[in-house]
Amino acid sequence: VVLVGEGAHFSAGSDLQRLANDAAILPGDAAAHQLHALRSFVEALRAHPKPVIAAVEGAATAAGFSLALACDLIVAAEDARFTMSQGQAGLSPDGGGSWMLAHALPRALALQLLWLGEPVSARELQAWGLVNRVTDSGQALAEAMRLARQLATCAPNVLAATKELVNQARGLAL
Repeated sequence: VVLVGEGAHFSAGSDLQRLANDAAILPGDAAAHQLHALRSFVEALRAHPKPVIAAVEGAATAAGFSLALACDLIVAAEDARFTMSQGQAGLSPDGGGSWMLAHALPRALALQLLWLGEPVSARELQAWGLVNRVTDSGQALAEAMRLARQLATCAPNVLAATKELVNQARGLAL
């Protein structure tokens, strides 16, 4: 599975103005419903038995960054920028971003991304171990598809079992 944004960017995350408008118009907590849907999608990406690859061009911001983190592999263009900007909007991270960053990075780096909301380059995230491949601008999807074709030659049951083992590894003893 290759997850890609339409247009110049991967994803800007949640539409905060829409959430505010929906909450004012719809009965109940529309924002909570949308956050639950996002969480369900992130959980589905993590649990999917097939490899899931994010092809990131442009911006992956807030929940968009979380969606990329939920994927098994990230291929990003050289000029891609990743930002956890929820704090600047007075919100806590959504889409499991804080959980995934806390499990993937040293505490100080996770907090830096979550608290400061500064854009981080694909190269920097590659050095931290979050991005697998960095491509020229406009080539992230092509490289993600190449990886997907390579993975498609592997035994699907082995890919699924290995993904499950890695997903469960932090919570289990050897």
